[in-house]
Amino acid sequence: MKIFTQKQLVMFHKKSFLIILPIVFLLLSCGNKSTVSGDPSLGEIPKGAQEMAFETLFSSSQSGLKGPTQEVLNSGDGLKNVFAIINSKRKPGIPIPDVNFDTHEVFVFSPGQVSHGVPSPKVQRMLQFENKIVVQLEPVEQNENGYATTVISEPCVIVAFKKTSLPVVVETTGMKN
Repeated sequence: MKIFTQKQLVMFHKKSFLIILPIVFLLLSCGNKSTVSGDPSLGEIPKGAQEMAFETLFSSSQSGLKGPTQEVLNSGDGLKNVFAIINSKRKPGIPIPDVNFDTHEVFVFSPGQVSHGVPSPKVQRMLQFENKIVVQLEPVEQNENGYATTVISEPCVIVAFKKTSLPVVVETTGMKN
């Protein structure tokens, strides 16, 4: 067994650090960022609106939510009930996200069951107007080469945002029942 001197060990650690540091930096910079605020490709923000920051808590094409749902949740019990439905066919289940309901609300959107395959819905942006909040969903493009299935989908997206007392309205294009 070879014994290293202290000088050799210090040099080894310095070289290892210089090799590992760029790799760690690269991995951290490529991470998934689900908090969204501002996408320049969406165009101008309408007059009288402010863009809101939000966090996507869940998005899936198989949620278990059978009927159309557009609901603002103001308590942990409501979120637990939604995740009980989502996790009813998943083993192991998805952990319930930790949300501070003193400062945030959660919005659940699902068009219900659709008779064709669709990808998971995604929120493009949220806009706060004087009298409402508008959730804009990414359009779902159906093409003849993709999603030609006979599967029943139950798409759903759940987002958290700062608490307001305004009603929430969904703008969606391309999501057909």
